[in-house]
Formats: sequence, structure tokens, C-alpha cells
Amino acid sequence: MFDNIEYYIDVIIEKATNKATNKATNICNMQLTDDEYINHMITHNEVAVYMSVNHLQNTKNPIILDILRSLITTQNYEINLMKSSKITNKTNPELNDEMSRNDITMDSSYRYTLGDFTKPNTPHLSNVFCDPGFFTMSHNKNLHNMTDTMYIEHMIPHHQVAVDISRKILQTTNNDFIINLAYNIIHSQQLEITNLYYLLQSKNMFISNIL
Repeated sequence: MFDNIEYYIDVIIEKATNKATNKATNICNMQLTDDEYINHMITHNEVAVYMSVNHLQNTKNPIILDILRSLITTQNYEINLMKSSKITNKTNPELNDEMSRNDITMDSSYRYTLGDFTKPNTPHLSNVFCDPGFFTMSHNKNLHNMTDTMYIEHMIPHHQVAVDISRKILQTTNNDFIINLAYNIIHSQQLEITNLYYLLQSKNMFISNIL
């Protein structure tokens, strides 16, 4: 009966690993509820802040240093805002479990801006690879010693995933706070995608010895 016990243990571990991986991957592909969107965006922003704080110690590029400081400030503010919204939701009887109101109808049509059409942004959902690690801190524990190029190449798709899931939530949410938050995330991170993209293309990736 126990001749193949090691085999069965390996099978159990593999199934558990696959289940966890599939769940994480679904974050990238599934239509999130309002509450799921808030939870995932909190972690998503925490990952970006964590990477950026660590890269402050690595970069000698003043432009990237400015980008890092701006990202840390903006996304820390959004994290606190989203956490506060979860507390408020628990005490507001007019909101249901998924934060959207049932007594009003929101306009779910997407409002395009110039940023949607500025390369490399597109006016539609992108086909960028959605790494499940974008939503877990453990994935990024090894990303302490990145070069500027590595940081940019990792952060562009990281931002793009935030833009994509924010566009998705706008299709279903009936909550004015989430609508405003999603648009703010889209617009701010599209701008960062553009800045990082053209910085990567630039031949002026210079360093400063005074930093």
C-alpha cells in the first residue's frame, strides 16, 4: 500500500502548486469584483513601491530617481486611500458586499484620453504578459539589485497590467469611488509607461556621480 508513497506525495504537492499558480494567474485574466479589485491593487501597488524603494539605492540616474520618488509618493497615497475605502465600506449600509451601489446606475462607457493613444499605450486591453508575481511580494524578494534597464523592463508591464485590470473594472463597477480610482490609476500609470518607454529608448541613460 505504501510502496509508492513518495510518488503520491509528489503528486499532491504538484496539484497544490498548480492550484495556487492557476489562482494567481486568474487575477490577470478574470473579471474582478469591486472588492477583489481593491485587494489586488493594494498588493500590486505595494510591490511597485517595494521595488522602487529598493532601486533608490541602485540608480545613479537623476531622471529615474525622480520617477522612483514620484511613484513611491503616488502609489503609497493610493494604497492608503484604498485601505481606507475598505474600512468605510464596512460601516456604510448603503453599499453591498461588493462595494457597488444597487440603487443607482453608473455610465460604464470608457472615456479615452490622449494617453490612451500615446505610444506604447494602446486604446484597448494590451496583450502584455501578466506575471502573477505582480500581485505577490514574495516574487520580488530577489529584485534588490536591478540595473536601471532591468527596473524599467520590469515596471512597464507591471504598470500595464494595472491599466488593463482598471479598464476591466470600469466595465462592471457601480461604485463612484472605484470609477475615480481606476481612471486615476490608468492616467498616472500610462504616463509612467510612456516616460519609462522613451527613457529606455534614449541614448542619454546617463549617471551622476553626486547621487
